[in-house]
Formats: sequence, C-alpha cells, structure tokens
Amino acid sequence: IIEEKPPYKYVAAGDTNMGGFLWSLEFSWFPIPEIENILRRPGFDPRKTPTMAGGLFAISQSWWKTLGEYDPEYTVYGSENLEISFKSWLCGGQMYIVPCSRVGHIFRGWHTYDFPHDPNSNKVRLAEVWMDEYKEYFYKVVPDAKKVPTGDISSRIEIKKRLNCKPFHWYLENVWPDYKLPL
Repeated sequence: IIEEKPPYKYVAAGDTNMGGFLWSLEFSWFPIPEIENILRRPGFDPRKTPTMAGGLFAISQSWWKTLGEYDPEYTVYGSENLEISFKSWLCGGQMYIVPCSRVGHIFRGWHTYDFPHDPNSNKVRLAEVWMDEYKEYFYKVVPDAKKVPTGDISSRIEIKKRLNCKPFHWYLENVWPDYKLPL
C-alpha cells in the first residue's frame, strides 16, 4: 500500500487476511481461518485466497488468454477481480497471496473518471455467468440489480463450457468452505 500523496512510502500490508467477497459482490478482506495459521509459517508461506483485490495479481499470459481475459463488456472497472478469481478457481487454477511479494498501489480518495453505466452492470454479468443458483443471494442483497440488462453473455458461457469449469457450489465447498450463506 502506498500513501495517496507524495512523498510515497511503502506500507506493508498485514499477513492476517485473505481476499473474499460480500454477497453484494464487493471485494473485502477476511481473517485467515485459524487452521491456515497453524499449518503455515506466517509471513513466509504462500496462502490460498478465494479472491484478490483488483490489479494486485500476477498471471501468466497463456493462462490469462485461456481464461478469456477480462470480460470485454465490463464498463470502467468493478468486479473484474472477482471474475478472474472465480474463473481461476472454477476452471482449474488457484490463487495465492505470496507474503514476500511487493505490489505498489496508490489509493485515491476520488474517481478519476465517470461511470457511464449502472454501477451494478459488471456485477450482474459476473453473477449470471459464474454464480449459478447462488446469484440469487446477490439479487437479494442488491434487488435493483434485477433491473440491469445483462447484455450478451454467450461468449462468457462458452468459455465456461470450453474449459469444463466447475459449478459455483464447488467453489463454496472447496475454496471457501467457511464462508456463510446469507439468511
């Protein structure tokens, strides 16, 4: 993490969290399950993470292309990190946080651009393509999203079929079994 204004200084992130998501399809940090802390050497051993914050991951070009890159119909930004996280896990990959890695990111207190479309449009596409029946939890939390047009998602569904990706319940059972469904 780098401070917002010069002089920029590196600030180490803690080694106690993993990436996750809220049912509103917002990225969030969550505490690492206790068993993970017992089985690994904190600050040294890589740890699996269900999702990663946007722009803070490394991926081989061949895997990136195999996964279909980012959805080209996403507007501006938002949810692309969840999309690549879900696709990676569901289609045969994994995601890790590597404590010894260093990534610089300047956080701003404002957006440097306008959002030309509904801010839920990317989330709707994400839910419709990757979450199967669990998309209903998103719609319960963000009911107005049901009014947002999905657009043509056939090319994204085709990627899912071509890669023989697992269903979303597999993700919840195997990648993040401690995550609770909303009531």
